[in-house]
Amino acid sequence: GLYYLDHIGVKDTCKRQGVGRQLLTLAIKSIAAKEVALDTRVFNMPAHNFYEKEGFTRISPHPNSKKEGRYFNYLKKIPDNLFE
Repeated sequence: GLYYLDHIGVKDTCKRQGVGRQLLTLAIKSIAAKEVALDTRVFNMPAHNFYEKEGFTRISPHPNSKKEGRYFNYLKKIPDNLFE
């Protein structure tokens, strides 16, 4: 199914060391998701770059009208072979 990733973060001193990628992979594998959605604030360029690099696609406009213009929504379809 589709899962929504609410919060994920890495301490500034640990950024750009692969920790975020490990956290994201562990979260996705632990729930055996087929699709993962998440939101980031429009001004959070490091998050946009990270999620796009990790294969997420920005959904625009945001599906929740209350968040439109303040957040970007991202979606990633998870390949079946990720869990092998």
